[in-house]
Amino acid sequence: MHFVNLTPHEIVLKVLFDTNGDAKDGLMRFPSLGNCRVAVKETNSYNMEVDGYLVPVVQHEYGAIEGLPSPRQDTKFIVSLMVLNALKAKGRMGHRPDVLAPDTGKTAIRDEAGQIIAVIQFVN
Repeated sequence: MHFVNLTPHEIVLKVLFDTNGDAKDGLMRFPSLGNCRVAVKETNSYNMEVDGYLVPVVQHEYGAIEGLPSPRQDTKFIVSLMVLNALKAKGRMGHRPDVLAPDTGKTAIRDEAGQIIAVIQFVN
């Protein structure tokens, strides 16, 4: 399987197991090879009062997805979670099982400042 990273930054995957299921401790690095993006349109905005302040709130609508190649055999495309969610919202995931996003949630590995330095899994 070949991975193509279409996010604007390198993705680091901490590998925990090998194909035999044996424990492993290594890093796989996927350099950025493009920038797949989703157009976002502001559809509604309003102000919400919070503790005596007006806080702007906007609603977004996902538009066209740019920079995502057609499916390729034995290839997975790494995109941002925003792009993956836009694909799902448009009902396209059934046609694009080759698209993944780094799981930057609670399993992400962070440095002392809280910045993500690696992930241990992808989201589909």
